[in-house]
Amino acid sequence: MPASRHLTVERTARYLTRGPEDADEVWLALHGYAQRAAELLDALGLLDDGQRRIVAPEALSRFYRRGTDGEVGASWMTSADRDREIRDYLHYLDALHEHLDLAGAERLCVLGFSQGAATAARWAVRGAADPNRLVLWAGGLPPDVETAAFRDLRLTLVAGEDDRYVTPERLQRETQRLDEAGVSYRLVRFEGGHHIADAPLQRLLGSETSA
Repeated sequence: MPASRHLTVERTARYLTRGPEDADEVWLALHGYAQRAAELLDALGLLDDGQRRIVAPEALSRFYRRGTDGEVGASWMTSADRDREIRDYLHYLDALHEHLDLAGAERLCVLGFSQGAATAARWAVRGAADPNRLVLWAGGLPPDVETAAFRDLRLTLVAGEDDRYVTPERLQRETQRLDEAGVSYRLVRFEGGHHIADAPLQRLLGSETSA
């Protein structure tokens, strides 16, 4: 059998941003599987009030969504070389954090949608950032991270009532896991499926201003 070896190479990453660079409140938004950063940024338009800064990095693995041409999506990782892909995107997000000097922001919220939820959760506890808030939208906690690691985070789970991926059974397993570990969290449900919606996003912003 052939021997498997690995080589670290330089990559060029792309990220999109809206809002003032000196904003006190920064939202780092991680897109889902087969999405692009621009799609998530557009879906989070309600955040763009001229005061917040929204940063949407794009995953490094791009591919055609159907066939060999047309629309392009991106993925944070697959099951192939899983641990190294996780390590690579954690390094990527750490480098972005340093590049943007996000440590100077008073409030940093990390939001992950779908596949980006596990990415956001890993980075929130393993990365260089110290976020004030973690929002996992239409996704859950990664199985390779100890649940107790989220005790010091302000954690919010958001899920649509008709989300075909976040079923009631899966959501129950997630909340049970958090309850058993003594992790405080807020659960936001809304009428809808596997997508970002303005109504629950407005509820998140309302809770932010009242905190």
